[in-house]
Amino acid sequence: MEDSSRQRDTKAHRSFKALTETTLDDGHLVLDMTGQVSPEKQATVFDIARQSMAYNEDEFHRRFPHPFLIRISKSDPNQVYQPLDKTGQALANTPGIESEFMQCPIFEMKPKDETKKSSTKVTVGRSRGNDVVLRYSCISKHHVRFERHANNEWHLVDTESLNGTFLDSFRLVPNRPYMLNSGREIDLSKNFSFFFVNSPEMFEYIQNVRPS
Repeated sequence: MEDSSRQRDTKAHRSFKALTETTLDDGHLVLDMTGQVSPEKQATVFDIARQSMAYNEDEFHRRFPHPFLIRISKSDPNQVYQPLDKTGQALANTPGIESEFMQCPIFEMKPKDETKKSSTKVTVGRSRGNDVVLRYSCISKHHVRFERHANNEWHLVDTESLNGTFLDSFRLVPNRPYMLNSGREIDLSKNFSFFFVNSPEMFEYIQNVRPS
């Protein structure tokens, strides 16, 4: 049993390493009304890990200074996500590179306008003017805003969305900032579920799936 697991991991690591020369499109990610994304622009957890495998910690944080939203699906009752807990536990126990988690879509929480890289606010909504665009009817034009406060702490603000925003199943009061820790679950209108993951913990996760 142990030998079989080791062989599977070795094969997976070889596949992972073979893809490191494939470039990742850094373009803005937009989901259409059917939930599809053009293949060349659909970044997944695997894509970020693949691109970053050779980075040291400083290089990773220079490339990815912003936190991430990792979209998870709750439609399959047999699919279990256990990379994080409600207290912001590190990604050390996340399943490896063959897991479903690696195929989850990922969004870097950064300003769409490259001239505003230092901006402390990132918006999410249906309107194309947002930094992260989710073009679904259940998402408000301007659904939520992420704010970076002192000491690099991030807060989440519901911007009077129609169907609400939920943080660990608690519905947010509009226009009030709520502090975010890595590992918090964010639901937009109860139809879109995300893990909020900061840059240091994403780097830690990548170290755990990197081929030895």
